[in-house]
Amino acid sequence: MVFLMSKPKKSTVTALIALGFLGSLFCLSLATPDLYYDIVYAGILISSALTVYYWRKERKANAKASPIGMWIILGVFLVFIVLCLLLPAL
Repeated sequence: MVFLMSKPKKSTVTALIALGFLGSLFCLSLATPDLYYDIVYAGILISSALTVYYWRKERKANAKASPIGMWIILGVFLVFIVLCLLLPAL
């Protein structure tokens, strides 16, 4: 079976990178230095900003551009808030 897939959008790729940084956050152990956490937080922030930037450019070029990258970023932010901010506060 041949899968026909269009070229991935830059916003989707950067959103998946942010998802990768979120996954790497949970691969770190508690004994790692805070520097590694800062790198992961910066990676999530930069990838999210690039996703929004590229998605806005794609929307200008094509009003029917796929919003999948934005949905991934919203999911990353929700999971980050729940697992990194709300659960430790309980």
